[in-house]
Amino acid sequence: MKLLIIAFGCSFLFFLAGCSAHTSLEPIGEKNIDVNLSIGGPVVKAFNNHIPIPYITGGAKYGLTSDINACAGFHFTSLPYKLLGIDLGASYFPTANNGFIPTVGISPGLLTFISLKPGMESRFRAYPTLTSTASWHIKDNLIFTGFDFTLPFTKPDYDNSSPKFIFSPFAGYRFELGGSFRLITEIKWQGANIKSSQVAVEYTRIAKYGAVAILFALERAF
Repeated sequence: MKLLIIAFGCSFLFFLAGCSAHTSLEPIGEKNIDVNLSIGGPVVKAFNNHIPIPYITGGAKYGLTSDINACAGFHFTSLPYKLLGIDLGASYFPTANNGFIPTVGISPGLLTFISLKPGMESRFRAYPTLTSTASWHIKDNLIFTGFDFTLPFTKPDYDNSSPKFIFSPFAGYRFELGGSFRLITEIKWQGANIKSSQVAVEYTRIAKYGAVAILFALERAF
């Protein structure tokens, strides 16, 4: 059982680190609050089909200043495995969209997992993350692109030559639905620097690297 939790925390970091659509794309304004619910994940090959994994997370943003958001997320799908997943971070926006100049976001964070199973010697894993985004308004909607870096502190037991970080570019579109609601759609090349042969699950990949992930999020501003 202990080996199972270690494998889940290490081997499946590739999967867990990229299963939320990006919602911190521009400053929300000082003291404002946004909440979101995200679903999606890497597309796996199964039963002669390509099936997106329905991983569910929830999140919230709080406007610390006019150009900084504080962000937090919670992983619902990992709970049945008695694994508590929490994301903590912040987003700083040094530029605002003006014509071709995008709103640029820089978002350091920490991805944490805590085992809730009894008798575990190692319960806590934390992985630093760094996200950079660029977004442009198209009328009321928003188009965006960017990349994630995730830094595992430990290498998977099955492959000592695995990369020291996970690089994942992404792009998406945010629709204004009215009534303070927004829909975010995103496609992501999760683990673009990781050979598919280094991952136990057979994902839908690009040029034998990484996995294609399809993500959606519903967001409400307060």
